[in-house]
Amino acid sequence: MNRNIIFFIWVLFFGCYEPGNAQKITVSNDINIRTNYAYDIFPDVKGNILFFHDRGQEHLFEIFDSELKLKTTRDIELPAKNAKIVSMQKADTIINIFYQWKEENTFYIGACEYDEYGRALDTIRPFYIQESITSPSVRFVASKDKKLMMFFWIESRNFHYIVLSNDFSKNIIGTGKVESKEFNFRSDFVSLVLSADGKIFLLGQKESSWGKNSDEKIMVLKIDGNQYGLVNVFSKEYEISQISAEYDEINHKLSLAGLLSKNGGESAIGYFIHNIPENQNLGEIEVHPQLFSVEFMNEVIGKKNTKIKSIADVFLSHHVLRNDGGTLLILEIRKEFLRRAGSLAMGRFGDVYSGRGLIDYYNEDMIVINTHPDGSEFWKKVLYKKQFSQDDNAIYSSYFLYTTPSRIKLVYNDEIKTNNTVSEYVLDPLGNFERKSVLSTQYQNLKLRFRDAIQISPNEIIIPSESTNKINLVKIEYITAEQ
Repeated sequence: MNRNIIFFIWVLFFGCYEPGNAQKITVSNDINIRTNYAYDIFPDVKGNILFFHDRGQEHLFEIFDSELKLKTTRDIELPAKNAKIVSMQKADTIINIFYQWKEENTFYIGACEYDEYGRALDTIRPFYIQESITSPSVRFVASKDKKLMMFFWIESRNFHYIVLSNDFSKNIIGTGKVESKEFNFRSDFVSLVLSADGKIFLLGQKESSWGKNSDEKIMVLKIDGNQYGLVNVFSKEYEISQISAEYDEINHKLSLAGLLSKNGGESAIGYFIHNIPENQNLGEIEVHPQLFSVEFMNEVIGKKNTKIKSIADVFLSHHVLRNDGGTLLILEIRKEFLRRAGSLAMGRFGDVYSGRGLIDYYNEDMIVINTHPDGSEFWKKVLYKKQFSQDDNAIYSSYFLYTTPSRIKLVYNDEIKTNNTVSEYVLDPLGNFERKSVLSTQYQNLKLRFRDAIQISPNEIIIPSESTNKINLVKIEYITAEQ
């Protein structure tokens, strides 16, 4: 039976029809992933949607039209038997696949372009060649606008990088090797940000030694052409337990955000936002804490506790920059509990601990914090949800952040099961919000992975629905007048 379905759903809120809240839902036929190591989805490549299969030695595209009907399938040839895909990036009307491989004592990084039907537009061209006995593990990052790409790897204490344009030319913007006595690229590295004009910001966190919290240090290493600079970030009274960095292309600054704890604890007592101007290359920065009030922490836990001092199990999941220089943070409560099976099977050699532990996952309430450009707080809200699953790595839990010109939406599964309701929180710039039902998966045999959803326009998203050895692509199109 053809599983390609198009239907309209009008949101029912307390059983009442709300005009103007329609969604068009399109579901593809089953996609077999039984032998896949991984997969990727590329929407809107000249109107087509490409589903990429990585099956180890076999790689192929399945090409779908805009209504998710399968058009054709095409195999992909690798440049060498030991070739490894480093990254795949959509660039306007093509897909770039970047490979690394080794031949004798020569290490290569190369690329090939593919069109909307998965056809190779040219042969695989190496753009980096280095004499090397070993084959380093290459990592990848792109600028926010996807116009620049960066490949980097670590050898000994050296940080190697290549920055190039993500277009037909693949022009190399810059290459380099950096060594730093203060920044250990292997142990201190947290994340990396690439700006649209090629500036590189490495975020590092040096752990305390022997439990001395005063030894903890946050570092930002800036690489701008041949110039390097290191900025140390600290808090006098509190410990920085989580940290994130984003580059503000409009206001030309690096935005740092993080959670704060005290006395070596992992629970959050507050947060901070700090902006580093792009021309600041050296020095020390003290962050200014925004502490959670007892009233707010009680709102999060859902009960009154005058002795509460922190929020447990909270994670910084999104760090979003506004055009005016303000910042939006989204936190989520996540818990994992290990449970033992009722009986443990005896191992081959008498190992009574061979039975694996089983894990319960809880993804619960979200905290949305909106700040002014100077980092001071504008508003914060608690959005309640309760998701529970077992032994699935929580792949169906959490939420998808969906942005429109006038709203943000947090879309999620109400419950982690096949027959489920999908809901969303819709927030306006002033912090007003409402909770809506989006669709029901009852009788559709869908298990939606919202963490892996892709927004393809202001009113369309694609979500993979995964069950045993198969995937369906699900497209939700909001057809309301007000997004």
